[in-house]
Amino acid sequence: MEIIKFTEQQRKDYEQLPTGMAIYQIIAGKPKTLLVTDELCRLLQISREDLIANLDKSMFGFVHPDDIGRMAYFGKNFAAHTDEKYDVFFRWKTPKMEDYHIFHSWANHVLVDGVSLGFFFYSDAEESGKNNQILDTHYQKYANDQMYQDCLTNLPNRRFLEIFGMEEVAKLRLAKKQPVCITLNIAGMSVYNNLYGLKKGDLLLRELSELLVSEIKEGHVYHNKDDRFLILTVAEGIDEKIKEIHEKFVNLAQNEAVDLQFGLYQILDDDQNIMTIAHRANQAMKEIGHNRRVYVKKYDPEVEEEDLEESYFLNNFSRAMADGLLPANLLGQRRQNGLI
Repeated sequence: MEIIKFTEQQRKDYEQLPTGMAIYQIIAGKPKTLLVTDELCRLLQISREDLIANLDKSMFGFVHPDDIGRMAYFGKNFAAHTDEKYDVFFRWKTPKMEDYHIFHSWANHVLVDGVSLGFFFYSDAEESGKNNQILDTHYQKYANDQMYQDCLTNLPNRRFLEIFGMEEVAKLRLAKKQPVCITLNIAGMSVYNNLYGLKKGDLLLRELSELLVSEIKEGHVYHNKDDRFLILTVAEGIDEKIKEIHEKFVNLAQNEAVDLQFGLYQILDDDQNIMTIAHRANQAMKEIGHNRRVYVKKYDPEVEEEDLEESYFLNNFSRAMADGLLPANLLGQRRQNGLI
């Protein structure tokens, strides 16, 4: 059988593939190395000429002695087509390598000009592990910046809450605990930032996040947005816990410019939307307004009635605008007042 010869362009294209690969042909019962890629030479720290010469002399010349028998067995079966699957791990070391590296090799039969060639692929498992760590680091940065984690506080962010918040609620329900939702707002934060600068304001947000995480033993703390946080936790002892957090924040801030406001909503059995739950806790907190004598408000029937009235007005006003049912002079007045 004649040795398959690649054109100069074919050889160049194969050799420049960004993967560790060698192509073999069985000639007179022995494997003949037709080519190796640049990447395989890099992985093994050896020149193309030396690598091909050594592979032609013995495919196992650089293989750890304990692995040779196993590789020879699988390789022989693959070459004879008695086993089409070739997927092995082994230890490989060329003269310039300080120690053996664990390699992963897999192969396929490919027909070229009617001749079956063995396309063998190789990857350095140790290098792959390092590359995977680098990729994980890159992903973590992406996740922090774009997806699930707030960069400033390292807490799960609003996107995480939207996607996985109900899972936390379900976990509390499964534990036979009454779940509650708490929203927190640092009142006066803009004044604090103007007085002490944004860096000091960011530090206060980080310190508050650490305080909340240390105090909430069951459930989860989220950074909602800006200077707002959200907590999903158990109802038992929550009034005392809110009081403790408030007192510790006052000592932490040591400034009358800021204070914590809490909105508390007891999650009902038929509540299935985390953003609706968060909205109700937020509506309760909004009732506090600028009243510094009150720092916590519960979502009670009075708040619920106001919430429903507000929702009814907004929904119907939006529908009326869309349907063109509002007088033009009313729209002009509301635009001047900044209402729409």
